[in-house]
Amino acid sequence: MGRDREVSTMEIDGPNPSDSDQINPKFSINVLQLLKFAQMQHGLRHGDYTRYRRYRTVRLRRLYKSLKFTHGRGKYTRRAITDSIVNEVRCVET
Repeated sequence: MGRDREVSTMEIDGPNPSDSDQINPKFSINVLQLLKFAQMQHGLRHGDYTRYRRYRTVRLRRLYKSLKFTHGRGKYTRRAITDSIVNEVRCVET
């Protein structure tokens, strides 16, 4: 009787084969290279900080809108970025 209970417990606690079949992709980004390239292309080569700030603002707004990650016109509230939200490299490559 005790042995039957132990077997049923092991069957329930066993690994689910569908969980092991899923592949979680890992994203790799060369941040420094992307940052320096964007800075040189969009105004910092000439010391034009206003042009670079405008470029970053438009880019972030476009990214937020495409990912449906907007926060409206009100006060910015930080939203946690979890694995379920991050499904593309664009989420972390701003």
